[in-house]
Amino acid sequence: MKKISIAVILLLMAGSAAAQHGGSVVVEITSVRCQNKSYDGVIEFDGPGNEIFVSGAFYMRNPSSATYKIHKGLIRTPTYGSTAGHNERTQAGTASPTGGIDNGNTVSFNNSTITSVELTPDGFVLLSPTLWERDDDNETIFERYKTQVLSDLESASLMRFPSFGTQPDNPFFGKVFSYYNAYHLNIPPNGYPSIFNPLVDPNVQGNRPMGIVKYAGQQTGFDPVIVLIDAKNLWDIYRQTPTNHPYPNTSYPWKTVKELSIYCGENTYGLENNNGKYYINIAIRFAPDGDDMAAAWVAAHTPPANQPAISMPVIKNIGDKTIIPVKGAPAAPSYTMDNAMMYGGWKGTLSINDGTKPGPLSFKINNGAFWLQDNTGASIATGGFKIDNNNFTSTYSLANGESYTVTSTTYNPTTGELSGTWTGNGTSAARRGNWKAVKVSN
Repeated sequence: MKKISIAVILLLMAGSAAAQHGGSVVVEITSVRCQNKSYDGVIEFDGPGNEIFVSGAFYMRNPSSATYKIHKGLIRTPTYGSTAGHNERTQAGTASPTGGIDNGNTVSFNNSTITSVELTPDGFVLLSPTLWERDDDNETIFERYKTQVLSDLESASLMRFPSFGTQPDNPFFGKVFSYYNAYHLNIPPNGYPSIFNPLVDPNVQGNRPMGIVKYAGQQTGFDPVIVLIDAKNLWDIYRQTPTNHPYPNTSYPWKTVKELSIYCGENTYGLENNNGKYYINIAIRFAPDGDDMAAAWVAAHTPPANQPAISMPVIKNIGDKTIIPVKGAPAAPSYTMDNAMMYGGWKGTLSINDGTKPGPLSFKINNGAFWLQDNTGASIATGGFKIDNNNFTSTYSLANGESYTVTSTTYNPTTGELSGTWTGNGTSAARRGNWKAVKVSN
């Protein structure tokens, strides 16, 4: 009877532990669709069609965390469109042989990661993506916008989230809203009106967000779209469909829990056909944390592997200083790189091949992904993780659109040191260097 009671208690505890889950979240832009391009002047000096990029901000808050409590950052993707005279752009669109976004074009962003965070069970991240039409290199308006939208997200993270009811077949209903409209706030006079007023002059061309509006007799307006991504909702969606686990509730694979299409449209030109109308398509991927109790149970009931220690090879020196292994001596320590070996936290140094002093490097590998971390342990970028020929490769993108590839080349089983190279991609292709790290946690 006692055994049954303990079993019941353990089952109830395990059920309680599984009731809520934090986890890893990655938000990617999959594509952008142009319904109607924005007016680009009679003479399109910056190239045929529109040139577009996605910008915005994110703000994460983990109320119950003692360390990884707040993480925030800005979003900036590369510019897509015509490359005529602009090698820094990514060619896209059909407006000309060199690209340029035209009506009806859909541009693939190659799953560009715009934020990656780790949430506690009560954690959430607010995301505000906006599509911009690039018209010149004047960044003044853009810089003021970034400061304002990040401030708006921080304010929203401290307020009660708006309630728009529920829809059983749509768990994200009400999770996408416009900030000022949802909270019935007046746009501050030193905010968006003063930032975007210059852009409503028909004789002025400049970088403009698809979202500014100007009605007769009213001031210029802009109400940033906010996507609420909270761990509770992600877990509720995740567990609706079955997943395959090595053991029940111990290791959860990545799953795309939601794909959203966010409308970005302007209303500043007198002719409706001149107003830009776009859709940003994003995918939200989630990998819940495992249940510690279930993992501990598996560990306690799994016998240790019976693996004899590997001896170091015996060597001898001969007259010409050549070192030859003695015949019949054990082989040098070997290893097989797999997830069990790589999963966990790694710390070391990263150097740039320009003679500068190496700086700190910190990353974590779990849930099939590579997570680059800052000096506080916060994840600042993520990428896919692939093992091939006993080494791994990962390509990740930073919030500013820069992309880098990290590759391991050598592992020392005796010291545990893993080393390799890193290279920049695209506009960062000239940047490269080396790195080394050792595992510090599982």
